[in-house]
Amino acid sequence: MVQGKWLDKINWRFNAADYATILYALTTAIWILIFFEKIENPLDKLLFRAGIIGFIVLLFNIRSAKFNDLIFFIKISYSSALLVYWYGETSALNTVLFAPFDQILYDADQLLFGYQPSIVFPDFFSQALISEIMHLGYFSYYVLNAIAILLYYLYDRPQTLKTVFIIVFSFFIYYWFFILFPSIGPQYFLPVELRNVPHGLVFQDGIRFLLHWGEKPTGAFPSSHVGMALIFMILIYRISKKSFWLLMPVTLILTFATVYLKAHYFIDVIGGIVSGIIIYWISIRIHHFISKKTLVQ
Repeated sequence: MVQGKWLDKINWRFNAADYATILYALTTAIWILIFFEKIENPLDKLLFRAGIIGFIVLLFNIRSAKFNDLIFFIKISYSSALLVYWYGETSALNTVLFAPFDQILYDADQLLFGYQPSIVFPDFFSQALISEIMHLGYFSYYVLNAIAILLYYLYDRPQTLKTVFIIVFSFFIYYWFFILFPSIGPQYFLPVELRNVPHGLVFQDGIRFLLHWGEKPTGAFPSSHVGMALIFMILIYRISKKSFWLLMPVTLILTFATVYLKAHYFIDVIGGIVSGIIIYWISIRIHHFISKKTLVQ
């Protein structure tokens, strides 16, 4: 159980993840205003941002010791919960400057291998069991996010808000890259007849249904699945080495699954590994700067 004095101290001010969310909402609002005529339902998107900022301010002003634990839980969960929306929205914001760069990514894979891994890989391993494992591995991306935050919440609660900031801010860096440099991935770029993946056993249909709500024609390069999975694993390693080694096979499957399920080109995976390391370092440095200047968690 968290000590009351510490919880009281953090509940009544913005934390770093609040600042990151407000910053992303405001900067993308400016983007929407600049390209207002080119973006679908721009007013709805602006009102949504106003609502989110209003919610953060409201949460900041709630002062009730009776609900400290609940408020703390909301603080560490709302910004992560919004990430699915923010990601999907990039597909509406990334069409105003450039067409998707997928042909370049496609050609890069062709140059590296002489063929398309996203086509050959699932065709070569077409067994239903392999497909099932790949679907489960791909979906584990969402579970790894929750596990990383949960481990800090259980074992090092004072570091939970920092962990949430690193995750959220890292995602926002990816999202801005996806807005400025659009790519949609093989599952949308390939001819329709080449988009199918081998059928699984039990869970594939359910997972595909869930992924339908989270996957959009956006964000192929670099792979945020791979980059963020790397960041999740770094965070997990820092709090629980046992959990890290238990989850390492899952992360490796997730990495292969991004290509197997045609969500990414192989060059995206390389970009995800490199960008994950760089973005983690940037997020750590930004948090250090914010906490030093504002004394936030």
